[in-house]
Amino acid sequence: MNSRLAQSLGLQLPSRIDELAFNYLGSEIRLSVKRDDLIHPLVNGNKWRKLAAFVEDIGATNALVSLGGAYSNHLLAVASLAKALRLPSYGYLRGDENRAENTYERWLQQLGMQLIKLPRAEYNDKSLLYPFLKSQHPSALLIPEGGHPLPTTNRLANLLDEQPLHYEHLLVSCGTGATILALAAGLAARKEQLQLHGLSVINQVNFIAELQRQLQSIYPHSQVSPHPEKLRLGKLSPAMLAISKACFEQTGLAPDPIYDAALLLYVHEALQSGKIKPEDRCLWVHSGGLPGWSGYPLECQQLFGL
Repeated sequence: MNSRLAQSLGLQLPSRIDELAFNYLGSEIRLSVKRDDLIHPLVNGNKWRKLAAFVEDIGATNALVSLGGAYSNHLLAVASLAKALRLPSYGYLRGDENRAENTYERWLQQLGMQLIKLPRAEYNDKSLLYPFLKSQHPSALLIPEGGHPLPTTNRLANLLDEQPLHYEHLLVSCGTGATILALAAGLAARKEQLQLHGLSVINQVNFIAELQRQLQSIYPHSQVSPHPEKLRLGKLSPAMLAISKACFEQTGLAPDPIYDAALLLYVHEALQSGKIKPEDRCLWVHSGGLPGWSGYPLECQQLFGL
């Protein structure tokens, strides 16, 4: 199923590794980059690797159903996938406040996804929300928010087998934690010894502590760190824009505005503090998310001239 679907979507797999070097605030940042952002324009990065686990055997599924925020790359990937499968899709959005339709919502509807807005309190209570969604769509495949938890970690962790891992550090940005947990399980199964770094864009102490606890129980050589700018999800700081601009102008590679911009700041701080040494070999898993720049039109104009 997945091989045929990957072919019909035109997925670029395995993703290649590029070498990256750029100067930021007088410091040289050198990374190898796993270019998962190039897998597909919309179903890219960890989105395909997570969704592949859910559509392994969709059987009599008559629709895809999922949920996310107003600028959800996850929903964009689900809508694209449903269109490729010729299935209807339903996206439940966090927040029912009266506001103008954004670019993401227009894209989702153009891909055929029916959008339903939910009050935030109702959306946030997953113990009630998921049973409700199942009752509304009994024959549909319900994909949880951000693809977490995964039905199996194997699909996502397979990226570890695409090229040799001759590195001391593996770096990934974290939303729900599904990607880093799958990578931790994959590294443990392969008996690797490299250091796994996660940068959480969810700036909540309890969330980070619980994710760290789960990681340590799976793969001791792992660490999840808080957002270097201590920002709420979706906010973009001058430093995040500045490091994105430096990376793009000097290398032609664009980080996404939220996840990987913060990760690059983390790398810069880790180099400054000695947590990562300049001679260490580091692999950054670029998880895509570039459509997110549509939510920052002024910054997008400054960075890309668009």
